[in-house]
Amino acid sequence: NQKNEILSQGRDLNLLKDSVKPQVHVKKNDKTNAIERFNLKRWDFDEMPHTIELNAHQKDYKGFVALSDDDESVSIRVFVSEEEAMQSHRQGVLRLLSFELKPQLKQLEKDLNKLKEAQLFLRDMIDAEELKGDVIEMILDTALNSEEVMPKTSSDFITLIKRIKNVLPQTMKALLDAIHLSAKHYHQIKQLLKTLSPIQKRSESIFVSRMNFLIHNEFIISTPSEIFSHLPRYLKALIIRIAIIFSRRKINVESLNTSPSEIAGIHRFTIVVMESQDIVLKVVRQIEKQVEVLKAYYNTNDEIVWQELALYKVLSEEITEKVKVERLLREYGARAVAIRKDFIVFETTGHREETNKLMKALEPFGLVEFVRSARVAIIKESSGFHEKLKDFEKREPSEDVIENEYLGKREAVFTM
Repeated sequence: NQKNEILSQGRDLNLLKDSVKPQVHVKKNDKTNAIERFNLKRWDFDEMPHTIELNAHQKDYKGFVALSDDDESVSIRVFVSEEEAMQSHRQGVLRLLSFELKPQLKQLEKDLNKLKEAQLFLRDMIDAEELKGDVIEMILDTALNSEEVMPKTSSDFITLIKRIKNVLPQTMKALLDAIHLSAKHYHQIKQLLKTLSPIQKRSESIFVSRMNFLIHNEFIISTPSEIFSHLPRYLKALIIRIAIIFSRRKINVESLNTSPSEIAGIHRFTIVVMESQDIVLKVVRQIEKQVEVLKAYYNTNDEIVWQELALYKVLSEEITEKVKVERLLREYGARAVAIRKDFIVFETTGHREETNKLMKALEPFGLVEFVRSARVAIIKESSGFHEKLKDFEKREPSEDVIENEYLGKREAVFTM
């Protein structure tokens, strides 16, 4: 120490480190013994004092009283630091809530079936059961974020239980939505990285390190709950950065759609580019080299059946007062999907020229907002796709495809 005194010595470095750790709990004495309790599973005790007055070596100081999480139970301890006490108390409250709200958490486990697609996207990163367990552990922590002050009395804890019960369903939905979007973006990033050319691969390590920083085997429980809701946005930004590499190579991605196919575990990517045939063929060959791709094809508009969905927000008074607008919407097959006092949202599907034409026609009549989805498409000549994949699934039922029997064949199996 500063006085050149040896604090500890020995041959085991870990033991030495433990022996000189800052003291977290106050050393036991009559006053701490009167306060501290162990093996608690319910809040069946009186009001907890915030501090107690202590004396050591003829010096008075304060000890900070807080709950401590012991995994299978909770204890009441006296801490040296107020900051340590506050952090420990929150974890202790979380543990007691998990004991009290077991039936509600059990009920919410039914919603975990919505994670199937996320489990598929993250299967190389985290086990399906671990993913479910992490979600249940995270949900209470997220719900507790809205509480500024942790309870110190039995009545405050009972009030907290009631509040948490009310917010659990919407907290669960928000959490599952964030995980689903994060997993989907993670999968998109992996697929995009596989299409990089040798020159573009110079930047790959940067993107991989960023991706692994955001998504790893403990990302659900280790990402602070106040940041977790923003995780899909961070991953989306990473996708945009990778897409910039395509634009540098003068490959402009008009739209990108990913969706499950009718076969479990097989996903379809539809990428729309406006390029010459030579450039498109090079991209297709790059994609086809990837192990996880069954088949990559390029097709012109004439060779596919495709649609895009568009939403239009129009002022309500324009619809009700002007018959021309109503006739226009009927002509384009638009249907109302949301009706409010001040506006109505219409939906229509079709080719880009059709959705653009309706947008232009509605502009003079108070078009407030317009948005269009990415393209969804099916190859006209792909009648054998379903049967072949079904047969493949029977013979190779594992999730990971080891051999790709479709490489080198000319049948229309998969679009990209």
